[in-house]
Amino acid sequence: MSRRLRVAVIGVGGWGINHVRVLSRLTKTYDIEVIVVDTLRERARQVAEKYGVKSYYADYLEAYRKEKYDAAIVAVPTKLHYHVARDLIDKADLLIEKPLATTIRDAAEIVKMAERNNRIVAVGHIERFNPAVIAAKKEIESRVKEDPVLAIYAERIGIRPTNVEKYLGVALDLMVHDIDVVCYLLNELPESVQALKYPPKGFEDDALAVFSFENKNAILHASRRARMKRRSLRIQTLYTLIEVDYMLQHIKIIEGIHPSTTPPDYFKILEAYQSSKMVEKRLLRGAETEPLFLEDKHFVEAVIEGKRPLVSAVEGYISVKCALKAIEAAEREIRIHLKWDEDFLG
Repeated sequence: MSRRLRVAVIGVGGWGINHVRVLSRLTKTYDIEVIVVDTLRERARQVAEKYGVKSYYADYLEAYRKEKYDAAIVAVPTKLHYHVARDLIDKADLLIEKPLATTIRDAAEIVKMAERNNRIVAVGHIERFNPAVIAAKKEIESRVKEDPVLAIYAERIGIRPTNVEKYLGVALDLMVHDIDVVCYLLNELPESVQALKYPPKGFEDDALAVFSFENKNAILHASRRARMKRRSLRIQTLYTLIEVDYMLQHIKIIEGIHPSTTPPDYFKILEAYQSSKMVEKRLLRGAETEPLFLEDKHFVEAVIEGKRPLVSAVEGYISVKCALKAIEAAEREIRIHLKWDEDFLG
């Protein structure tokens, strides 16, 4: 694409404004023009002025008629993802914030629409671009034959949103992040899921799901019942424990287990336990390693080069299906076997 790339950000509320911020930085590297769209026209104007964007609109279709943008980042409430995608997918390449949709059917239809229209559709699973996750992926791949993954544990804790009208429950709101990361790290799809949720009826504030893969399990906990934030991941292999702190972008690798023979006394037990080899990698954090910056940069390059994004609509569909099947398993109090026979997964 030799001409200037026009990118619209649709929805510039709590998260969408960050996309405008990042894209405004990318204009220094790529020949792109940013367009701001929000149903609250005054908010669109304020965000546009803050980041030096010339064009802003209250309606994304009006914006397209006048600007003919090539790509759009969809950061509207999740309930509107399908409708916006349906309106724009024959016109522009899309980056749709996670989760891709609120139902399995809508997520599948977005995948099919993307295929029919030969469009790039990326999904905003931002943790894929977290340097700590990238480092963990390399560690797993470097030892996969001699030191295979046996289990994964993830915990994602936050505060309940004040805007309950937009709340989806923690499975679609939080757990989808870790579902996507686990499938990415293992390069597998889960075979079944069991789960618990609280409260038992309605949108859940707390959910615990066990996804079974071939010869391993992933235990994922998501909660919005706390007054704190935590985003962590632990990967257990045969000889190693890999710990990831998503927020601090730290990765800790603990190798070696003390001998199975019982030491003669308590102090020897402690000594043996503490003698394991530990490597901690505090990855350099900065503007160039901000996950959102890396995500938007990747999307812009995918559009320019016409290549498949790292997290496509297919991966977005997989995460939505897993999250909703986990909630179904919790509500029905059963184990659900997951079938992956969709044509677009072939």
